[in-house]
Amino acid sequence: MEPSTTPGELKAVRIIVGLHGQGVAEKLGIKPKDIVSLLLQRRFSRPLINLLNDDVAVELGQRFGYEVTSFHLKRWLPEEEFEELIRD
Repeated sequence: MEPSTTPGELKAVRIIVGLHGQGVAEKLGIKPKDIVSLLLQRRFSRPLINLLNDDVAVELGQRFGYEVTSFHLKRWLPEEEFEELIRD
């Protein structure tokens, strides 16, 4: 687990609101066990399958060098943006 050293080095990533720990790990490209470790420290039960709120996802992203922004899947997306989301 390597936390980010400086805010200027954060990489941008977008996630869907309400992802579970496994989904956040996959989106950030890190090992799920690293997410589990941090969530267990915060007393989350079943961290890989419980849904995470936006604040937790943002905090986890920052710990691993990402600037996380979230969006609601149900909101309207331009077709190009939707196609890009599906490819990711």
